[in-house]
Amino acid sequence: MFFDNLQVVQTRSAILEETHYNPWGMQLNGISSKSAGKTENKFKYNGKELQSNELSDGSGLEEYDYGARYYDAQVGRFTTIDPLAEKSRRWSPYNYCFNNPLRFIDPDGMASALYGGGGFGSGEEITSTPKDQKVYYMDYIDKDGNIQRGVYANAPDDVEIGYTSLMSPTWASKYGFNVHQGANFEAVFELNHKESDQSKRDKVAAMNDGTEWADKDEHQSGEYSYMHAMRNRDVKQSVDAAKKLADVCVRSLLNLARKFQSEGKLYQAYFALGAAIHPLQDATSPVHAGFQQWGSNESKSNLLAHILKEMLSPGASSNLQKLTNQYLQWFERSNTPLPSTNLFNDIKHD
Repeated sequence: MFFDNLQVVQTRSAILEETHYNPWGMQLNGISSKSAGKTENKFKYNGKELQSNELSDGSGLEEYDYGARYYDAQVGRFTTIDPLAEKSRRWSPYNYCFNNPLRFIDPDGMASALYGGGGFGSGEEITSTPKDQKVYYMDYIDKDGNIQRGVYANAPDDVEIGYTSLMSPTWASKYGFNVHQGANFEAVFELNHKESDQSKRDKVAAMNDGTEWADKDEHQSGEYSYMHAMRNRDVKQSVDAAKKLADVCVRSLLNLARKFQSEGKLYQAYFALGAAIHPLQDATSPVHAGFQQWGSNESKSNLLAHILKEMLSPGASSNLQKLTNQYLQWFERSNTPLPSTNLFNDIKHD
């Protein structure tokens, strides 16, 4: 049996509905279309079911069902309070995607997250050596997706310098914990009055990506406790040893930020700046101050107690905000070398 005239034909189905939206979910009727006489599609913006025509007179609330809450695209707000509002203390409990639906998504009405993960920070960029010191790495992924080799400044003689690749974080800011991000925002907008809002937002976004990389899940173990101005409980690390590692880490990232800045790579520069400032910001927290102990197997009660003490921003006059302003101003407006003493020596906590 021969099949010498075999054909595979794909027959496209008719387009029943084509709907275009603005970023907040309002339908753009002028460029949308629908076939006449067909069953109405209820699942529209972001695949969420639109509640419409449910009242007896044919009208409706015109709200999207996000699972945990209903969303009103006409005002760009949820209609009820966020069940996780305590995790986003700097934002209205009715906000949608931190007022930036181009950058963030909210899958279920519970917590906003960066679309696609954002940023370029992840990976085993710091590893142990027999000297109980650290090997410092930093490659980066540029806007075109190409891996580029980063260069660190000189570290102390007993710390080796190396490289590894950084991929993308798997979450955004721990689902709404925004104390670090809030301090970055306040510093950038305070220091850059004459810049456009878009320029300031770009700087904040890059710094926030950096702080989210520093605070990612893989950096929460005792081994990386120095990245949060703490000491490793797992090996009974001393305060001095942890401070030295934290100091080298911050200096390396600040010098990397300077390098990117000189090359005109502003996203990478402010990403590295945000990552560098993160441990310094942590040092102002009462539950980090003095390089307190942190291990890989903290109890749930310790984790909860730690989180509860860091949920609220200490405010514009806090040590957290002053320190963030100080290092941003140094980065943008000063050529003064960093002090030779440990950067964590004189930090006061809130």
